Amino acid sequence: MSPNRQNEAEAYFLPAVAKTFAGSAFHPKDDVWEVWSARGGLRFDFSNITGAGERLIPPIKTVLSWYVQHRSSLHAHRMLHYTRHFFGVTLFQTGKSVTSINNQHLMGYRDSLGAEHEYYLSSLAGFLKKWHAFGHPGVDSSAIDFLRKIRLSNNQKGAAVLTMDPFEGPFTDLEFEAIHASLNEGFRKADLSLQDYLATRLFMMLGSRPIQMALLKVGDLSVADNPDGTKTYSLKMPRAKQRGVAPRGEFKRRPLIPDLGALVAEHCKRVHLRFDTVIEDPDDAPMFPLKASDPKAPQGLEWHLGSIGLSARVIKAFGAIAPVSERTGEPIHMTPMRFRRTLATRAAAEGHGALLIAEMLDHTDTQSVQVYIEARPDIVKRIDKAIAIQMAPLAQAFAGAVVFGDDKTRPRITDPRFDATRPVGSCGQHSHCAFSAPIACYTCSQFNAWVDGPHEAILEHLLSEEERLSEIVDDRIAQINRRTILAVAQVVKLCDEHRQTVAAHE
Repeated sequence: MSPNRQNEAEAYFLPAVAKTFAGSAFHPKDDVWEVWSARGGLRFDFSNITGAGERLIPPIKTVLSWYVQHRSSLHAHRMLHYTRHFFGVTLFQTGKSVTSINNQHLMGYRDSLGAEHEYYLSSLAGFLKKWHAFGHPGVDSSAIDFLRKIRLSNNQKGAAVLTMDPFEGPFTDLEFEAIHASLNEGFRKADLSLQDYLATRLFMMLGSRPIQMALLKVGDLSVADNPDGTKTYSLKMPRAKQRGVAPRGEFKRRPLIPDLGALVAEHCKRVHLRFDTVIEDPDDAPMFPLKASDPKAPQGLEWHLGSIGLSARVIKAFGAIAPVSERTGEPIHMTPMRFRRTLATRAAAEGHGALLIAEMLDHTDTQSVQVYIEARPDIVKRIDKAIAIQMAPLAQAFAGAVVFGDDKTRPRITDPRFDATRPVGSCGQHSHCAFSAPIACYTCSQFNAWVDGPHEAILEHLLSEEERLSEIVDDRIAQINRRTILAVAQVVKLCDEHRQTVAAHE
């Protein structure tokens, strides 16, 4: 830091060391801050803000330091980004550095943004008003008057939901079911670790923000014994993003289904054992820990994997097993945010109101959930055989293999409802299966479908059953077997192709 900059810093009462709202230390006088956040490490670089006069840097640091100490490090980091952008654009427009921000600067900046990015100035407005309210030089009264008089549009929210964007929006029902099946199969084959499997399943079930999941501790899991011998599982989920509240200052209890709860309990036991001699109370160990502690983190959060790291880990693990989307014909693009949007969209499609959806997403009001009510997708009420066979190659719901011969080492699967003399196929599991054969077999990787099996009869049965149910129950219930329908349709198509290939060589 230059001597002039050092003197200016002291004039603005910047301390040598301060603490973030979450409790980690940073150094406000430095030109580069390394700030811990539950999202991950944040770097604030004040050494070269192009277009800002030298005397503006200390007040900028003072105001951002206040945000870091009293609000959110991540919000402060965004403000620095918008500030840097403003000064860069203004330098380009005027040809000289800004020594004091006035209304002319803001008018020019607003014109450069256009309607699509006007939210940049909308986001920056609060920072500039706070700067002026502190009484520090650098923001003219004309700039504040301008900001008070104009109406600025905020960042458009909900576009991915409203358009059902195939890369950022909610998953379709078929995609969601394919993801669930892919996760289970990947875990069964040990392509996914228990930790990655559980993190993804929890995102799917709870729709939590990555920062909430990253802040979970082993002790947040509760297990209660029921009179009938079963167990009830729940998570004390950190709310994380409530203004003025520490990251783990407020919680909401979230129930878990028994099979998932039991796996979470097993995982917590393993983490508890790992940290038994590492920290004073292993119940304070993170549910999704780092490999090594972070010395910059506040006390109690040193071993927590940040939300960026947790998201990246889940995305990487899922990438190796991602099923194909019936909309794009490519592997499904997965992010934790898409599970959150899917949870809310499915809830709206089932007729739940804004209050319940806001509660599910842990919103303090219903303002941000209206987009899910508006975006309720129309359910495709009718699917016939031709459409099913046409869609089947894209959905790729069939998980097994089509075979010609009679493999006597595998148990045969026969159903007299369709054909008592012709087996549907054979099973490679060699153990008891709790699922209903042969309907459930088509989405199982252990299933070998026989080319001469009665697959068309099964397809016709499933289609007629869906049509029958749609007349007496909710459409979503009637379509519960739609992914299975596409799997059977894929087998029908593959068998036809096999027979045509054989006929062409005879």
